[in-house]
Amino acid sequence: MDEKDQEIPGGGVERQVGESVSKMGLEDLVDSMGRVAQGAARQLGLVGGDPSPYVICERNATRRAVVRTVGGVVLLAIAFSLLPVSGVFALLGTSASVVVLAIAIVFAALGLWGILQGSRRRRLAKALAQVAKAVGERQSVPLVELAGRVEVPVGQLGLLVGEAIKRGLIPEGRLDAPLGTQTLYLTTSSWEDDCTARDAVTAARAQAESRRQELTEDACEVVEACSSFVTRIHALGPRVSDGKVFLSLEGIASKVAGLSDYVAAHPEAASQLRRAVTYYLPTTAKLASSYVELEGCSESPEASSTKEELKRTIALVDSSLARLSDELLREQSWDLRGDMKVMRTMLEQDGLADGRDDVPRA
Repeated sequence: MDEKDQEIPGGGVERQVGESVSKMGLEDLVDSMGRVAQGAARQLGLVGGDPSPYVICERNATRRAVVRTVGGVVLLAIAFSLLPVSGVFALLGTSASVVVLAIAIVFAALGLWGILQGSRRRRLAKALAQVAKAVGERQSVPLVELAGRVEVPVGQLGLLVGEAIKRGLIPEGRLDAPLGTQTLYLTTSSWEDDCTARDAVTAARAQAESRRQELTEDACEVVEACSSFVTRIHALGPRVSDGKVFLSLEGIASKVAGLSDYVAAHPEAASQLRRAVTYYLPTTAKLASSYVELEGCSESPEASSTKEELKRTIALVDSSLARLSDELLREQSWDLRGDMKVMRTMLEQDGLADGRDDVPRA
């Protein structure tokens, strides 16, 4: 027998265990211990097919995660079982207690690591399967909407999706917000399309800002008020359940947007719309908000009566804006008729036209 083995009881065993631990990698050790419980993992079955063609769902990911977790539990159990052995050696006064304690600590660390890794990978596999099913054939989806579909908090889902992208499970995946909303892009083309749209919106805003700088103060006030009103009405639209009211509000928003464009092209008309933007538009927005609130209330006789009155008022505003638009177009037509009459007169005076020319007369 070796002298060192005689000095330290169980020394040969200790060396063998130490050499085995040093030769085995972390993952190999956890996986090898996990195979002891592989039969239990099989009961979970395999992950189903991939509903999304842009997401790779590993069929054995859940089983491997469970194997890793169970391997970690086994290692942790071995670590705890070595503690009494270390205590016995300590009572015998041998240095083997230190070696056994060190081995127990190593096994405990590996066990905890395996449990954490297995749990994390199992969550990732489950979330990825849910994401693949939720997105279907879509090439992009807002992260908030996706979180609601898979019932996972947005922050946690973002971390899981980010890890899946890093691991190549969403080959063309990106988490980005080119249009202002954090979105999961499953293809490069969908991300590029939104980036192009973002650039177009930025250019349009710059162009609008440039035009706004060229407008008079009154015209700027009208354009900004109209833009704010249209944005507010569009936000209220989806909350309106009555079809007629919805169409009236959409008509109002469309006409106000048209008035804004008209003022941008004809700043001199801004003074005619001052009353509209300072009173009619804010009041209409307030009435529309009140109608939306009443739709969510109980159907009391008073609420029903108020809603009917609001419906009539909103419809009246729609028709009134139509008349205002027609009036502005008539004035523009009169201006054009005046310009054509002056030009015809000058052409006739210069001998370039006569009464027989087929030119519209004012």
